[in-house]
Amino acid sequence: MNNGTLEPHRELGRGVQVYSGGGAVPYSDQDRILIRPHRDGALLVLADGSAGFSGGREAAEMAVAFFECWAAEYAGAPTPEGLVSALRSLDCEIGLDLYAGETTCVVAVAGEEGLTGASVGDSGALLIGPDSVRDLTARQHRKPRLGSAAARPVGFTYREPEGVLLLASDGLLDYSTHDRIAGIVRAHEPAEAVAALIESVRLRSGELPDDVSVVVAVLTDDV
Repeated sequence: MNNGTLEPHRELGRGVQVYSGGGAVPYSDQDRILIRPHRDGALLVLADGSAGFSGGREAAEMAVAFFECWAAEYAGAPTPEGLVSALRSLDCEIGLDLYAGETTCVVAVAGEEGLTGASVGDSGALLIGPDSVRDLTARQHRKPRLGSAAARPVGFTYREPEGVLLLASDGLLDYSTHDRIAGIVRAHEPAEAVAALIESVRLRSGELPDDVSVVVAVLTDDV
């Protein structure tokens, strides 16, 4: 997982600029992020290995490695059904691995065809506009997670997305509200928003309540 903000991935097509960052609690660091160009836009993946099981980190690493290969091999326009099928295949692969435990996963592809994705677990995706915030993963199943061989991923699509797409682990989503998250995104430049979101859930002790990972993808400039 990356600590702090990263430089934007500026060559992702469709004008998509992506920033990411995160913070880990001691002896954890279970979150993984993948950001890659895909067709005319960007492939974004966030996986949060389950801390209650051994092998959570390995499961999250398998998730991003799986979609790294998927991006290289799959040239077609993604569909929600196709990404759901990919997550089901990944669920079986992780379940068969001797060292991997379980993980959440949210995957999204933003491009000329719009926004397409799928998710399972309690990581999520929000679409933040100038006066609205939409939970794209509201229908997802928090359990079973990938690696259980029983995960039930759910797809989503949005034809003409505007504003900012945010992917986040439960270290942010469980300790804040959608309105507060949207307010922070609107009040900051994208690179600064990543750090501000992480700091917004930091405890008075200085520690984070859980691993936190955030991806901010600027789709349009009207937020």
